[in-house]
Amino acid sequence: MQSYDTIKKQQYFIIPQGEPHVYASNNDDPWTIYWVPFTGNMAPFFGDNCYTPTDIITAKTSRVADRNNIFEEIFLTLSDNYSLDNLRYASSLL
Repeated sequence: MQSYDTIKKQQYFIIPQGEPHVYASNNDDPWTIYWVPFTGNMAPFFGDNCYTPTDIITAKTSRVADRNNIFEEIFLTLSDNYSLDNLRYASSLL
Protein backbone atom coordinates (compact mmCIF):
# COMPACT_ATOMS: atom_id res chain seq x y z
CA MET A 1 0.00 0.00 0.00
CA GLN A 2 1.33 3.45 -0.97
CA SER A 3 1.71 5.82 1.98
CA TYR A 4 1.56 9.62 2.00
CA ASP A 5 2.01 11.66 5.15
CA THR A 6 0.31 14.77 3.81
CA ILE A 7 -2.01 15.43 0.94
CA LYS A 8 -2.29 19.16 0.27
CA LYS A 9 -5.05 21.41 -0.96
CA GLN A 10 -5.55 21.46 -4.74
CA GLN A 11 -4.03 18.06 -5.40
CA TYR A 12 -5.45 15.02 -7.13
CA PHE A 13 -4.51 11.37 -7.35
CA ILE A 14 -6.08 8.04 -8.18
CA ILE A 15 -6.12 5.07 -5.85
CA PRO A 16 -6.00 1.85 -7.88
CA GLN A 17 -9.03 -0.40 -7.58
CA GLY A 18 -8.70 -2.82 -4.67
CA GLU A 19 -5.95 -0.78 -2.97
CA PRO A 20 -6.67 -0.47 0.78
CA HIS A 21 -6.72 3.14 1.93
CA VAL A 22 -7.49 5.32 4.94
CA TYR A 23 -7.70 9.09 5.09
CA ALA A 24 -8.65 11.81 7.57
CA SER A 25 -8.39 15.57 7.77
CA ASN A 26 -6.54 17.49 10.44
CA ASN A 27 -8.90 18.41 13.31
CA ASP A 28 -7.36 21.89 13.53
CA ASP A 29 -7.57 22.53 9.77
CA PRO A 30 -10.31 20.31 8.29
CA TRP A 31 -10.82 19.94 4.55
CA THR A 32 -13.27 18.53 2.04
CA ILE A 33 -12.40 15.72 -0.31
CA TYR A 34 -14.01 15.15 -3.67
CA TRP A 35 -13.87 11.52 -4.73
CA VAL A 36 -15.51 9.25 -7.22
CA PRO A 37 -15.14 5.49 -7.67
CA PHE A 38 -14.90 4.15 -11.20
CA THR A 39 -14.19 0.81 -12.83
CA GLY A 40 -14.13 -0.68 -16.28
CA ASN A 41 -11.73 -1.79 -18.95
CA MET A 42 -10.40 1.75 -19.42
CA ALA A 43 -9.90 2.49 -15.69
CA PRO A 44 -6.15 1.74 -15.82
CA PHE A 45 -5.83 4.15 -18.76
CA PHE A 46 -7.28 7.02 -16.70
CA GLY A 47 -5.17 6.10 -13.69
CA ASP A 48 -1.87 5.87 -15.52
CA ASN A 49 0.69 8.26 -13.99
CA CYS A 50 -1.86 9.61 -11.50
CA TYR A 51 -1.06 7.45 -8.47
CA THR A 52 0.96 10.09 -6.64
CA PRO A 53 -0.48 13.41 -5.47
CA THR A 54 -0.18 16.01 -8.21
CA ASP A 55 -0.75 19.73 -7.76
CA ILE A 56 -3.54 21.47 -9.64
CA ILE A 57 -1.88 24.76 -10.50
CA THR A 58 -4.37 27.55 -9.85
CA ALA A 59 -4.62 29.50 -13.09
CA LYS A 60 -7.30 30.44 -15.59
CA THR A 61 -6.73 27.18 -17.42
CA SER A 62 -7.09 25.01 -14.29
CA ARG A 63 -10.82 25.80 -14.00
CA VAL A 64 -10.99 24.56 -10.38
CA ALA A 65 -14.42 26.12 -9.84
CA ASP A 66 -15.69 24.44 -13.02
CA ARG A 67 -14.33 21.09 -11.84
CA ASN A 68 -16.06 21.47 -8.48
CA ASN A 69 -19.33 22.44 -10.19
CA ILE A 70 -19.13 19.39 -12.46
CA PHE A 71 -18.54 17.17 -9.42
CA GLU A 72 -21.58 18.71 -7.70
CA GLU A 73 -23.65 18.09 -10.85
CA ILE A 74 -22.62 14.42 -10.88
CA PHE A 75 -23.37 14.12 -7.16
CA LEU A 76 -26.81 15.75 -7.45
CA THR A 77 -27.71 13.70 -10.51
CA LEU A 78 -26.89 10.42 -8.79
CA SER A 79 -28.52 11.56 -5.53
CA ASP A 80 -31.79 11.75 -7.44
CA ASN A 81 -31.65 8.11 -8.61
CA TYR A 82 -29.58 5.62 -10.55
CA SER A 83 -31.74 5.55 -13.66
CA LEU A 84 -30.04 4.69 -16.93
CA ASP A 85 -30.38 8.31 -18.09
CA ASN A 86 -28.79 9.63 -14.88
CA LEU A 87 -25.95 7.10 -15.08
CA ARG A 88 -25.25 8.03 -18.70
CA TYR A 89 -25.29 11.73 -17.89
CA ALA A 90 -23.03 11.34 -14.85
CA SER A 91 -20.64 9.13 -16.84
CA SER A 92 -20.37 11.67 -19.63
CA LEU A 93 -19.68 14.45 -17.10
CA LEU A 94 -16.96 12.35 -15.52
